[in-house]
Amino acid sequence: MSASPPPSAPARPEPVISPARLHQALRLNILAGTMGVSWYVVCGPGNLMNVFFKTHLGATPFQLGLLVALMQLGAVFNLVGIVAFHLLKTRKPIWMATHIVMRLLSLVMAVAALIVARNGDKQLGILLILWSSGLCWALTHTTSSGWWSWMADLIPENTRASFFGRRSSILNFAVMIWSFIAAVIVDHSHGNGVFYAYAGIFTVVAILGTADILCFIRMPEPRPATDDAARRLDWRLLTEPLRQRNFLGFCLAVGTFGLSVSVAGPFFAPYVAESLGIGAPQTWLSILLFITQMACILTAPFWGMLMDRFGRKPAVMLGALFPFTWAAYLFITPGNYIYILPIQALAVGMIISGWNDGVNQLMLTLTPSRNRTTYVAWYTAIASLIAAIGSLGGGWLYEALRDLHVESSWLPDVTGFHVVIIVSMLLCTLSQLVLSRIREGNTRPVGFLLTRLASPGIFRTFLNLNTLVGTSDSDTVVRALRDMDDSSGELLVKDILARLDDPDPEVRTEAVRALGRLRSTEAVEALIQRLCDANSPIRGEAARALGKIGDPRATPFLISALEKTASEEFQEACIEALGAIGSPESADRLMQLLKEPRAERVLVSSAEAVSKLGTLEAAWEVFPRMHKTENPVLRRQLAIAVGNILGGPGEFYRYATRAAPPI
Repeated sequence: MSASPPPSAPARPEPVISPARLHQALRLNILAGTMGVSWYVVCGPGNLMNVFFKTHLGATPFQLGLLVALMQLGAVFNLVGIVAFHLLKTRKPIWMATHIVMRLLSLVMAVAALIVARNGDKQLGILLILWSSGLCWALTHTTSSGWWSWMADLIPENTRASFFGRRSSILNFAVMIWSFIAAVIVDHSHGNGVFYAYAGIFTVVAILGTADILCFIRMPEPRPATDDAARRLDWRLLTEPLRQRNFLGFCLAVGTFGLSVSVAGPFFAPYVAESLGIGAPQTWLSILLFITQMACILTAPFWGMLMDRFGRKPAVMLGALFPFTWAAYLFITPGNYIYILPIQALAVGMIISGWNDGVNQLMLTLTPSRNRTTYVAWYTAIASLIAAIGSLGGGWLYEALRDLHVESSWLPDVTGFHVVIIVSMLLCTLSQLVLSRIREGNTRPVGFLLTRLASPGIFRTFLNLNTLVGTSDSDTVVRALRDMDDSSGELLVKDILARLDDPDPEVRTEAVRALGRLRSTEAVEALIQRLCDANSPIRGEAARALGKIGDPRATPFLISALEKTASEEFQEACIEALGAIGSPESADRLMQLLKEPRAERVLVSSAEAVSKLGTLEAAWEVFPRMHKTENPVLRRQLAIAVGNILGGPGEFYRYATRAAPPI
C-alpha cells in the first residue's frame, strides 16, 4: 500500500486592501493619469499628431491613414501579452517596463522633428514617425490588457463605472490644458520654428509620460483571479474568448463601429487647419477641444451613474451616436465655421463619454474574472484590427478623391473630404445595428434610458443625485426627495433606496413617499421588507407606496400584514394599497373585510377600496352599513362608495341631486 502524499502547505492568504488604501490608490491613479494623458494628447492619433504629420510634414491622406492604422494594428500584440500574463503571477512589472519604453520612444519623434527643422528630408521624418508610432503602440498593446484586468480586480464592480466617470472628467480637463498649451506654442512658431516647437513638446511628454508610469509603483495589485492550473499555458484557455458567442459578437461590433469612425476620423483636424480646407488657426482646434472636453467633464460622471444603475449597453448605444454630428461638416465654410464648429464640438462632448467610458466598462462586464486578461487582450486585438481597415480605407478613398470638386448653388462645394464623411456616417448606421444585438444580461432597454434623458427634469434629477450622494444635511436631503416626481427621477432609485435606513425619520419617510411617486418596480422588494418588519417606523408609508406602484407581488404581503396588526391606521394603509393594486386576490380580501366585525374607519376604507374596483356585490354589504352608522361623516363616505360602485366617479351624483337621467 503506497503512502499517501504529504499535505500541501496552506496557500498564503491574499492580503486585504483596506478601504483607506484603495481610496489612496484611486487618487494616485487619477494623479498619474493627468500626467500620462499629455503623452496621448501629443503622440496619439489626435489633432496635434495628425496636423503635424499631414500639414507640416506633408504626408498624403493615405500615409495619415497608414499612421492611424499602424497604431491600431499594434493591438495584435495583445495576443503576446496573453502568454506573458498567464506565465506570471503579477501584471505590474511587465506593464510598467513596456510602457516606460513606449513613452521614451516619443524622443524618436522629437529627433524626426529636429531633422526636418534643420532642413532635413521630410520623407525621412515621415518614416521615423511611422516607425516610432508603430513600435510605441505595439508595446502599449502588449500589456494594456494587464492594466485593465488589474484595475478590474482592484476596483469594486458596483462603483467601477462611477470611478472611471470621475477619472474621465478629470483627465478630460487635463487633455484640454495640455492641448491648449501645445497648440499655443505651435501657433506662435513660424517657419522651421514649428518643428523645434514639436521637438520640445515630444520631449516634455516623454518625461511626463514616464513619470505617470512610475506613480504605479505604489499601486496595490490584487492577485489575478486564476488558479495555478489556469495559469499554465492551455490552448483551450487561451482561445476561450473566441468560443463565447456573445463576447465575440461584442468584439466584432466594437471593431465594426471603430472601422466606421476611422474612415473619416483622422482627417477632421487637418481639414480644419489646412488652407485647402477651412484654413482656421491651429488654436481653433484647441478651442474646439476645450468645448468638447468641458462637455465631457460635466457629463462623464452622469454617464457613469447611468451605467452603474441601468447597465453599460444603453449608454454605449447612445454614445455611439456622436459620429452623426459630423454632418455639420457638410455645411461648414471658411465664412461660417466659427458658428457651426463650436455647436458640433459641444454636441460631441455631451454624448461621447457614453461611448468612450461605456464600451470599456461593458467589455469588463462581459469578461469573467477568472480569465479576464485573456478576454481583454482578444477584445483589443479584434476590435483594433477591424478598425485599422477603416483608417486605411479612409486614407485610400480620400486620396483617390483628392481632385473631386462639385460646385453647388445652395450647399458648400462637395469635395472628396465630404464623400469620406458621408461614407463614414453610413457605415456607422450599419454598425449601430450590429451593436444593438449585444446582450448584457438584465439591463434596461435603450428606449427606457432615452425617454428618461429626454425628460424636462433631467437636470434637476442630476442635481438631486449630488444631494443624495454627497450631502449629510437632513433638511437638504428631505427637500431633494420631495422634489422627485417625474420619470427622470427613476434614475435615482438606487440612491433613494439607500435613504430608507437613514438615521433621520423624516428622511426615511420622504424616501418611501418618493419611491411611491416614482412608481418604480425596482423598489418593490425593499418596500416589502419594511412592510413586513413589525418594528419599522415606515410600515404605513411603505404600504401606501406599494399601492401607488401597483405591483401585484405586494398583494400577499399586504394581506398578511393586514391580518397581523391591531393598528387601525396601518390597516387603512394596507387596505388603500390593496384597492390601488386591484388584483383579484385584493378584491376577494376586501370583500371579506366588509363582512367582518371591524372598526368603522377600517370598514369605510374597505368600502372605498372596493368601490375603486367596481365590484357590484360589495353594494349589498356597504348599503346596510351606511344606514346603521350614526356618524354623518362616515355615512357620507359610505354613500359615495356605493355611488362609485354603481357607476364611474361622479356618475351617481345625478341620482343624489334627483336630476333626470339622460335619455
